[in-house]
Amino acid sequence: MHTFLHHFPDAKQLELQELMQLVAKVAPQEKAAFYDGKDKEGKVVTNPALGIGNYLHHFSDGRVEQMYRIGISPNATGFSIYVLGLKDKEILKTRFANSLGKAKVTGYCIKFKSLKDLDEKIVLDLIKFALHYE
Repeated sequence: MHTFLHHFPDAKQLELQELMQLVAKVAPQEKAAFYDGKDKEGKVVTNPALGIGNYLHHFSDGRVEQMYRIGISPNATGFSIYVLGLKDKEILKTRFANSLGKAKVTGYCIKFKSLKDLDEKIVLDLIKFALHYE
């Protein structure tokens, strides 16, 4: 499961491993995939991420592609967890912002400095919610 960790800075690898262990607690059948953050032309469009789960994403130009449901990405100040495919852009804030811990929650992204700043039970709830969102 953790074969992709070498793609990330050493300082982030332990916490990424801990995040993946949380995913395994609630969704052991889910496997992580590495996304390099590049589009089809090789242009960097986002930070590299570990992707978990999947859904069909409908683009405005009519394309439909399989995307990961949860993306875990280290960044300069900590980590981001992206929850993709949400129809309600307020649902993460409503359900998790007040109970998650020291994190900034937007429409589809949760930013935090360290996993120790978050309530583990709520992180587990977030993972379950994101993977089973319809």
